Amino acid sequence: MSDSRQRGAHSGRATKNQEKRAFLTQGNLARHIFLLSWPTVLGLFGIFLFNLADVFFVGKLGTIPLAAISFVFPLLFAFITLSIALGIATTALVAQALGAGKKKEALMLGNSALLLAFIYGSILSLIGVATIKPIFQAMGATNETLSLITTYMQIWYVSAPMLTILIVSNHILRAHAIAIFPGLGMLAASIINIILDPILIFGLMGVPRLEIAGAAWATLIARAIGCLLMLYGLQKYRILGKMRKNLKELKRDFANICKFALPASGQNIVQPLTEIYVVVLLAQFGTAAVATYGVVTRIYSIIFLPYYALSIALIPIVAQNWGGTHRARVDEAGRLAVKVALLWGVLCVLPLFYFSPTIAKAFGESENFIAWTSFYFRYVPWSFTFAGIVMLLGAFFYGIARPFYAFSTEVVHWFILYLPIAFITAKTFAVYGILLSETFANISAALLAFSVYRLVRKRGF
Repeated sequence: MSDSRQRGAHSGRATKNQEKRAFLTQGNLARHIFLLSWPTVLGLFGIFLFNLADVFFVGKLGTIPLAAISFVFPLLFAFITLSIALGIATTALVAQALGAGKKKEALMLGNSALLLAFIYGSILSLIGVATIKPIFQAMGATNETLSLITTYMQIWYVSAPMLTILIVSNHILRAHAIAIFPGLGMLAASIINIILDPILIFGLMGVPRLEIAGAAWATLIARAIGCLLMLYGLQKYRILGKMRKNLKELKRDFANICKFALPASGQNIVQPLTEIYVVVLLAQFGTAAVATYGVVTRIYSIIFLPYYALSIALIPIVAQNWGGTHRARVDEAGRLAVKVALLWGVLCVLPLFYFSPTIAKAFGESENFIAWTSFYFRYVPWSFTFAGIVMLLGAFFYGIARPFYAFSTEVVHWFILYLPIAFITAKTFAVYGILLSETFANISAALLAFSVYRLVRKRGF
């Protein structure tokens, strides 16, 4: 639903259905998915583009700084995905309340989620600062890279509470079917980060040269601006309701959010934890191997933008219809998700295969780096369709209040399949085996997720 329609609701011309904000229980589902997805693509594109910009500009400082920032990415991804878990839980609960016509309840749940996000982000930040050196030493960082990692992470962790508030605010807006404002807000913050990166890293325009610390400061400044934009959006669309009247009600909200957020955290954390272990495996083959993984995971994130956007859009669509007992629409949304996953995966394969050497040479000059990166984009993208199915069906399971199903399929995907395959193939095929193991894990996990989905459909949700 467009933001202009939201503004119309505030001007007093809203229909009864609009006033409840349960827009997604009526109308064409494919249209709803499109309207909620395309602004999300813009916002996510900005986020992943600034991550890629970090790699690009820091890479100009040399292989050691590039390896340092490649070491930190899996941990940063873990922190971000833990925060997204709160957002997923908030989206599902708020959208279900809206679908059931409980607008006041939806507003209060949103406010409780924002408070929980601040507490959560602050705790993770304190733990993170205290554990920088032992964590990265365990990952295999050398003394040379560890000093750069420490410099970067000490600054990055300061912005952690801002990040959690930004993410949860974004999800609250989307639960109310407002997508354009948060999408453009995320894009604006990312553009600011990209502009600041070269200025602070290389000391342009009279600014001191900060090198890798400049990348962290650029992220902090952009994140603060993004956080303020999202809070302004909540006020603009009158989604900041009253806080719960007593501590008992607030604790109940926290418990309900955590009931969804815990499996979402588990689901979201298994991938970055596996990637951390993959970095450890690759570290034994040198900094060029770690740098390869840092680049391919960031480009992978950009390629998967449509899947990320669709999963974010799918949760409120499914949740509102599930909360309003529109089971036929829930079923239709699930089938649409699988079709889109198939289509996008097919479209990605040939361009990546053909341009794989060009992509590799754009980010590094090492012979091994180019060979490994080219290999990844020639052979692994054939399994991206299957990874997309796992992602979108996971979002579907959250919408129908079955978070454990999503968690279980991701655990199998990354811990039971990818991790042991990577460990075994590393011994025989070295870096090539580690990279290719992702393909086998993606295909097997998709078959499992689709089997669970068919079982859920058979039982009638």
